[in-house]
Formats: sequence, structure tokens, C-alpha cells
Amino acid sequence: MMAPAEGVAFFPSLTAGMAVAQALVTQLAAVDPARTSVSIEAAEGMWSKFGLLHRRPSGG
Repeated sequence: MMAPAEGVAFFPSLTAGMAVAQALVTQLAAVDPARTSVSIEAAEGMWSKFGLLHRRPSGG
């Protein structure tokens, strides 16, 4: 699949760069899944601590 690097405005598209970043993170996470889980929990804890993560209430 090909994705253009140009955007519709004055800014370049981030599609290709984000795809590469996600591929790298996925591979790094696979190296040590237990450490990855701990790191994710710590990051989510910081997001909650500083009020940066607003989740929608679950349920009806």
C-alpha cells in the first residue's frame, strides 16, 4: 500500500511516519511483554494522576 507524504494543506501527512512508529513500538513490546504491561500501567496511572485521560463512562 502506498500513502502520499503530502497533506491537503501546508502540513505533510503523518500517515507514513505513524505507521513506522507503530510498527517499531509493536516490535519493541513483543521483546518483553511483562515489562511492556508494567510500563503501560505506569503511563496510564500518570495520565489519570494529572487528569489527562478522560474516558467515557461505560454502560447505558
